Amino acid sequence: MRRWRKPPIWETEEWEKMTWEEKMDLWKRHRRQNFVLGSIFITVFMGSLSWFLFRNPLSQSRARFLIPIIMIVMGTCLYLGQNLMD
Repeated sequence: MRRWRKPPIWETEEWEKMTWEEKMDLWKRHRRQNFVLGSIFITVFMGSLSWFLFRNPLSQSRARFLIPIIMIVMGTCLYLGQNLMD
């Protein structure tokens, strides 16, 4: 079976050639990116959950517009998080 993605950096020879400082810089960068993606995901999830639980009848018309946007944002965060360490 052919791999569609590159292997993670820690499974390559390049990882062994990196210095400790370069590895820590890479880890810090990924940690920041992960924090931003996680914050966006949690904010959208909690906002959509509260909208679902506490919605009023006037917001029903906006449901057709908001649900696809919520799904796209959350799906994008999950996809980027999956490929973060590549």
